[in-house]
Amino acid sequence: MASVQSLGIHKPSALPFLVSEGILPLNPPESAYRWQTLSVKSSSGGFIEEELLTTEYCVVWSRAGVIERVFRFDIEKEPITQAAFTHFANPSKDEVHSDNGTFQGDDPPAVALPAELQVRKVRTKGNDTRPRNEPSDSKKAGGTLKAKSDLPPKLSRALVVVLKSQVRVFFLSHTNHSIPLPVEVESIFPSYYGILFQPKLQTQQAPEPTPIIPPPPQNTFVSSQSSNANPAQSFASSHTALPSDNPRGWASPLASLLEELQSKPKAQDSPQIFCLLDPLAKIGRVVTKQDARSISKPFSQLHPADRLLYISPHSEIDRQDEHGLQSNPLVLAVTVNEEENNISLHALTYLNQSPENGRTGRASKRFGRTSSRRRSSFASRLSTGATTPVARSFPQASADTALEDFRSKEQESLFESIFDAPGASTKASRRVSSLLARSDLGSSQDRATFGDLTSDRHTKSGRREPSFGTRISQMSRDQGLAGFGGRSKPLSDIRSSLDSVTLQELPTTESFDHLDDIREIKALDDPGPVLADQGLRPDIVFQKLFSISYSTIGRSVPSGPADRATLQTFVLQAPGPDLADSSGASVLILCVMNRKLGELIFFHIKATPSKRAQRAGAPGSPNADNYHFKVSANRRSGVLDALKLSDGTVDRILVLDKSGNSLTLQAPWTALRKIELPNPLIFHDRYSMHSDESPKQRREGGLKRVISEGTKGLSLLEQTTLLGRVDVVDLRGTRHRIEVQLQPSDPLVSHMMRSCQAVLPASDVYGESILRHWWDVMHWLSGQDHEKADKEWNAMVIVLFSMAVNFINDWPRETTARQRRRKGGLLRSSSGANTNFDSWDEMMRIESGPSSMVPSWMDTQPWKWMRNEKITTPVSSQGSKSSKKEPETPAVPMPDSNSHILELIASAREFLKSPQGQAAVSNQGYSAIATTRDPDLRRTALASILVTLHLLREELKLEILSARYVHQLTPILAQLGTWLGWANWSCHDSCFYILENADMQSWAFDESIIAGLDIPGEPFAPPSILQFFESKISNETTSAFPTLVDVVGAPDNESEVLRRYGSSILSSLTPRTYLINSLLSGNETQPIHGRIAQMAKLGLDLSLLETLPEGIAASFRMAMAACQSEASSTWGSQLLRFVSREDLATLKRTDSKSKKRGGLSAFASPQAVRDVQTICKQALEVETPVAYDGSADIDRQSITRLLFRQDQRFGEAAKLVHPLHYPVAQCNTEPGWSEIDMLEAQQELAKVVAMRTLSVCLGRGLLFYNARLPLLTDKIPVHGFTLSCVMKPTDTTVTADRAVFTEEKVSWAFFHAGVEAGLSISREAQGIESSWIFFNKPRDLTNRHAGFLLGLGLNGHLKSVPKWVTYKYLTPKHNMTSVGLLLGLSASHLGDMNVLVLKLLSVHLTCMLPYGSADLNLSPLAQTCGMMGIGLLYCKTQHRRMSEIMLSEMEKVDIEDSSNPVDPLRDEGYRLAAGFGLGYINLGMGKDLKGLRDMHLTERLLNLAISTKRLGESQIADKATAGATMAVAIIFMKTDDRTLARKIDVPETVHQFDYVRPDHFLLRTLAKQLIMWSNIRPDHEWITSQMPSALRHKAVSNIRYLTSEDLPFFNILTALCLSIGLRFAGSGSLEVRDILCSYLDNFIRICRLSALNYDQKLARITVRNCQDVVALSAACVMAGTGDLVILRRLRLLHGRNDPETPYGSHLATHFAIGALFIGGGTCTFGTSNLATASLLCAFYPLFPTSVLDNKSHLQAFRHFWVLATERRCLVPRDIDTMSPLSVPIVVVTTTQPSSSSYDDDPTANPQQLHMTAPCLLPPSPPSPRST
Repeated sequence: MASVQSLGIHKPSALPFLVSEGILPLNPPESAYRWQTLSVKSSSGGFIEEELLTTEYCVVWSRAGVIERVFRFDIEKEPITQAAFTHFANPSKDEVHSDNGTFQGDDPPAVALPAELQVRKVRTKGNDTRPRNEPSDSKKAGGTLKAKSDLPPKLSRALVVVLKSQVRVFFLSHTNHSIPLPVEVESIFPSYYGILFQPKLQTQQAPEPTPIIPPPPQNTFVSSQSSNANPAQSFASSHTALPSDNPRGWASPLASLLEELQSKPKAQDSPQIFCLLDPLAKIGRVVTKQDARSISKPFSQLHPADRLLYISPHSEIDRQDEHGLQSNPLVLAVTVNEEENNISLHALTYLNQSPENGRTGRASKRFGRTSSRRRSSFASRLSTGATTPVARSFPQASADTALEDFRSKEQESLFESIFDAPGASTKASRRVSSLLARSDLGSSQDRATFGDLTSDRHTKSGRREPSFGTRISQMSRDQGLAGFGGRSKPLSDIRSSLDSVTLQELPTTESFDHLDDIREIKALDDPGPVLADQGLRPDIVFQKLFSISYSTIGRSVPSGPADRATLQTFVLQAPGPDLADSSGASVLILCVMNRKLGELIFFHIKATPSKRAQRAGAPGSPNADNYHFKVSANRRSGVLDALKLSDGTVDRILVLDKSGNSLTLQAPWTALRKIELPNPLIFHDRYSMHSDESPKQRREGGLKRVISEGTKGLSLLEQTTLLGRVDVVDLRGTRHRIEVQLQPSDPLVSHMMRSCQAVLPASDVYGESILRHWWDVMHWLSGQDHEKADKEWNAMVIVLFSMAVNFINDWPRETTARQRRRKGGLLRSSSGANTNFDSWDEMMRIESGPSSMVPSWMDTQPWKWMRNEKITTPVSSQGSKSSKKEPETPAVPMPDSNSHILELIASAREFLKSPQGQAAVSNQGYSAIATTRDPDLRRTALASILVTLHLLREELKLEILSARYVHQLTPILAQLGTWLGWANWSCHDSCFYILENADMQSWAFDESIIAGLDIPGEPFAPPSILQFFESKISNETTSAFPTLVDVVGAPDNESEVLRRYGSSILSSLTPRTYLINSLLSGNETQPIHGRIAQMAKLGLDLSLLETLPEGIAASFRMAMAACQSEASSTWGSQLLRFVSREDLATLKRTDSKSKKRGGLSAFASPQAVRDVQTICKQALEVETPVAYDGSADIDRQSITRLLFRQDQRFGEAAKLVHPLHYPVAQCNTEPGWSEIDMLEAQQELAKVVAMRTLSVCLGRGLLFYNARLPLLTDKIPVHGFTLSCVMKPTDTTVTADRAVFTEEKVSWAFFHAGVEAGLSISREAQGIESSWIFFNKPRDLTNRHAGFLLGLGLNGHLKSVPKWVTYKYLTPKHNMTSVGLLLGLSASHLGDMNVLVLKLLSVHLTCMLPYGSADLNLSPLAQTCGMMGIGLLYCKTQHRRMSEIMLSEMEKVDIEDSSNPVDPLRDEGYRLAAGFGLGYINLGMGKDLKGLRDMHLTERLLNLAISTKRLGESQIADKATAGATMAVAIIFMKTDDRTLARKIDVPETVHQFDYVRPDHFLLRTLAKQLIMWSNIRPDHEWITSQMPSALRHKAVSNIRYLTSEDLPFFNILTALCLSIGLRFAGSGSLEVRDILCSYLDNFIRICRLSALNYDQKLARITVRNCQDVVALSAACVMAGTGDLVILRRLRLLHGRNDPETPYGSHLATHFAIGALFIGGGTCTFGTSNLATASLLCAFYPLFPTSVLDNKSHLQAFRHFWVLATERRCLVPRDIDTMSPLSVPIVVVTTTQPSSSSYDDDPTANPQQLHMTAPCLLPPSPPSPRST
């Protein structure tokens, strides 16, 4: 020990707080609370002291004397049993670790650290020079310079609080869990990860009477078997006598039930210790390993009398898998047995879980039951309080996300059998009803039977309690039988079910399900009896290593946390394995202290790594099979108390002898050392941050108050931490806190000590000679009145010098020791050292320190000027003027030389004369130069230390922050080199050290040479790492730089594994040298990016690069700069960040954190700042917005602002499609109108404007598509519509009649509003699952929510919806909900042929129901959706059966009956859906129909599309014509089949036009052009050439009046424009836009022509429809570009408010506006087969005439444009703020950018496009067969 310091009287830091809060009384006794002190590791490398104080209903966590959090459980009204910290698998992917004093962590993530981390952060441990629980910072091959925490990064620290009936787990990220306890817990034990529970022993209760089973009725076969005492055996034996098809016999579940009812688990089969390894998993049990010869039953329960005493809270083996001998940690446990009077030592194996996955493993399958998480219903009486979150009806924004993922998976597997999935039995299907009822069981669990298993049942008689009555009474509980509809089932009913089963009739499956349900519910309500077989899985295995008798134990077995204090257990690890030991064994000392008996038991454990592969445990989890153990034990009596004292990585046993007056530090590998307590002890800790007194109580005395009486004997040792602190309790019960220093606090001294211990030969016992030597010197200096400053450094130098001065014979006489300072003067500090504040030389000596001649502050420019300034001192003369020159003296007196080295040499000689020095070097000494040591060790020890410290100095030269340490080491090394007689290492002029440090000229050295030893000669000149680096980059041939591995060498008999381990230890001392050596010694022909990858692999990162010397860092930076331009996105994220290409690394991220950061930066941009007037105006608004404005999304808004930064076009478009802004209209008055007439006219105009408002949602859905990442705790608002209108010029607000616009009458408008809300949710949004959807579900199903479901499905968010959720929605038979859900599910499962969705669609299609099925009263709209859903579900599968169904539904001819009304089902919309469905199934497969050729698919479709029909079938055929035409177009899309295109084309003669419906001209022409895809050209000549010969003379610009004879011309022309729009969708071609705009202008002009008669009005309707289609076509080409040319025309169309404009025309206009700004300009349309088919379905050129019109085309299909969207927006972002930027870019494309050539020729010459990002990239060239 180096020193002992008093820290005052120790009290809990949270005690004043509890007193002030009234939780504890003033001056509370220690029995009123429990507290423990512990140390945790921080990211800075040190340790932080924490306290955990527990009262009856409160837990307070303090850190460094500051209260962090307070947990109160007053509302629970359950006393706290125990609280402890442990680690669990991280429940959240975004868990953050930090040690900034918050509640977020103590396990910092792996961070790159500079080389000084080895100097300032790590502490020694014998030959194992790495710190405890910290891996080395380099590897032999591919090592890294990363300091990792002692736990895997996926483990999170949590506070576990045990109440009477539940366990509360509080993660440090503020996530908490409540876990019900089936039995009362006595104590808990934190383990490596997870926690173990020791159940509380219960008192013996009188056994309940066992009811007698009534005998069976007379005259039955069962009654004749009276000889059988066991009815279960009777039933089983009688049944197996039957002939059966099963040769193995039939095991009756009735018999097994009776056996369970009549038997109770044996005591040895019930678990005694339980474990919880994951708060989201079920509680597991702890078992013990059987004999290896037992194959059938490898595990068994622990002995019933075993009580857990200790379990390792962390790995007892410190080396980690990537650096050590073993890959897994070692966890030990100690149990005490009262009956056998012994203490047993166990090694633990974790079976089912590992800290990496935290879930299940392979071993779970070996026990007949897969490991699963705890069910969500397995919770009892979740209390709420101040610190407990109140249960809500929607999921919390916490780590419950992981639980939600589990629930969805569990429900998916659980309900797979409900809907008769393939392969599922009827039994599994019927069992689910009982499983679903478990949600009511969690709040009323019965723990009676479970308590029986853990009670003290071991009586003398050994008689077990009867359990039949207990089980039957349990089964009769109402809550226990919730699975049977909530009714209780008495025993008589069970017996009657038994009687009903005879030998002639097997029990039905229902009866089996009945009994299985009982077992399932029984296992949940009463887990006790099930634990022995299948209730709890074994998670931890105890493997007994050793047992020692404890005959004097009596009845002192601990029964709780308080009693367990009598038996204290702790573990010490030997400083490190002997590097000469080829086995690489680790030595552990486990101690058990019995305070009552005054006995200390030692377990000496030698753990040798085994070569057997790991079997049971998962990688990274503890496994006892990885070691071979040798254990021995001994005792020591006469010990009053003992505990483990640790200071960093140095461990000792602090022993208080029986007298209570002597404290000693002991360890099996070192000598005993006595501790003297400071005298006097202080009263207050002057460094404490908390007040020991309450606010109302004044402090007695000052902070320097001391205890004059001292201690009158000690009685107890408690509260030890890793900081060397411990409480010594005197006989009065006062806790005195002392701090024992066991290792240096100076980082350089610590690094030197670890380096010297590492290179000393293996004969040095455990490598602690340097540490013991340093302790003795520190103790000697304390008695020499040595100043406190630099005491540790001086002690280390004296240790080194004392190894040499004893062998110097010709010691110079003139060398004297340092002068004693005069007594008196002022006290510099409380240490008692006196300093002469009047002496300039004394100040200079103290301020300069041991490494320099002058203080560091004198190196500044002003002080340098003063040091060089000379002043003249006048000379006094009594006579005449003297001719002598006046002398000049320095302005600042400077010392002539530094004699610090000589003073330390003198101190070393004095130390050797002291008793401590003599003990070190005597015959029995521990020093390396002791006379009894090996001669080779004595002669080489000092030389090895010199070379080692030199290499350490070269390591420090690679750290610019360690320059002071380099100067501090230089004179010491020069002196040692001089003594050794090595010329190049000495202090002479022109030697290495003198040349490297200019100040060395002023140092005074001893130039003697060691003569008493045969010192080895100089091996080589002092190597310089900087010179080595210079030679390497100059391509000079040099050998590798020497390392500590070369200094130590390796024995010939050393194993390869141990050799690697030793190399990793030595390399960790000089990690930067190892890095430079590895980089420069590699393959010189390696390419530059290979070198960069090697640099990143070795751990060279930017933070380390900043601390390298500038000359070395510059070379690395040049290589990184040269590699930046060659970086590839295929590189790892770490490598990309290393070369400063964070832009590419960001692209590899899949989360949305960067977007959120970008949003925040965009919000703070100057453009987003609003003035005070605007903010106050919004605050005073009365109306609360109920709809979410997509433009409020900050990140999307910032991108959209950059895309359309030149004007306000996006804001104008958003205003046009806003459903809540009051539109403006002008009502022109007529002469003679009265005020009433004016009001009526305004009312009519308001109705027309309201109808237009109802149509905006379709366009608004495109505008704000994929824009929102919702919070899971907020509901998504679905807006309504405004019916008000501002009338000009009076500016009056007129509201339309609300009775006309109720939600039932305009249901599809609200449906579209819901779709808009669903589509606004991003595809990347997380957590959109069944629970969140149910959270947004209204009480009664509405049209808005129905559309919301469709929007979610189109974005793919319904793919994980469980089956029972779909039935919850479909059961009420809400038509709109059925439409939205069926289409949404089909879109989410596009093309995957999901069986569940197929079943749901099948029950909504009468054509797929079995013949003779009952009428299900299905809505025609739902059946239409079913047809389309089948097509989406089987998209591109060419499924024959589904193709036949679609085709048959189009061909089906209903027999008209005058007595029955016309069937509303198979109307044109239904058959059109069948046609689209058939097209989706065979999408683009016209040339390869495979198994459909024998169906004559093409001929049958053409027959429906173009053939002449009979008179009776014409009406039915006309309904199927559109569907057949669309099916042909989609199936043969892009096939260029000229024959088929010619057949599907319109007739050539005017006479044949009379046999074709006008709108069919449009469909057939469009079908032809889609087939001849590659022939489409955007020019007038091509359009004219595609006209029939009879219409080529017509020109749309020449039409001056309306007539129905032009209807074929209008429709054909519109079809050609639509085909151009689909062909060039999303291309942004200006030439195509101009062509389409010219035809759009003509249609707008023609539509304004007067229509006076019916024929003209009919023509105007067609022209208006053509106008809408052409507008959509133009917007499709410019999708996402926000083109102003088209926007002006669309705004003109939006302004129509005449009553003749139907709802469908407004719908098409707003659809085009949304397409123009789709996704806020970040998306566009594609031209793949699926995209073209979806756009064709969405743009279908027949629009509804009213809101409820679905006759020709279902309005829900208009949203299929989502399937055609592409995200081609390139967004450059600032890598620091992640905010979008505007950057000019050059895009190189292989296709022609102009419109002169429309063939996408992949062989075309690359073209360069100069664009400004953010922008939409040009479409990529299509593949030969685009899909």
